[in-house]
Amino acid sequence: GPWVEEQMDATAPSFGVGIELVGGRMARVEGRNVAQLVYEVSTAGRQRFQLEAFLFRARAGELRDGKVVQTSSGRELYISQLDGLPVITYVDENQVGYVFLSQDLSERALRELVFSSDLIDRARGGR
Repeated sequence: GPWVEEQMDATAPSFGVGIELVGGRMARVEGRNVAQLVYEVSTAGRQRFQLEAFLFRARAGELRDGKVVQTSSGRELYISQLDGLPVITYVDENQVGYVFLSQDLSERALRELVFSSDLIDRARGGR
């Protein structure tokens, strides 16, 4: 929502049909403002899953753990595990860090969702 832009100087990621931003909050973590966003993912089979995204001002070299995956635009995303959950991280050209995770989705499903987001289009200069 607009509060993300005001607090973080960043835009909340948006996804395709069936994925809706349902909540969010600001928190202070290690002296930094962190936006926590919660999305609900609805599938054709009427299942519902949650996807969480965390946004914050990234420090140089931060969020570069795990397996590197390059997008078609040459951007690098990193896939790792946190307590057995798949995690995808990305830092944009403005040093905004994005961390995506879900307790409900496989690594492949999470990767497909993140790649379908407007973040990737923005990285290509499409938005």
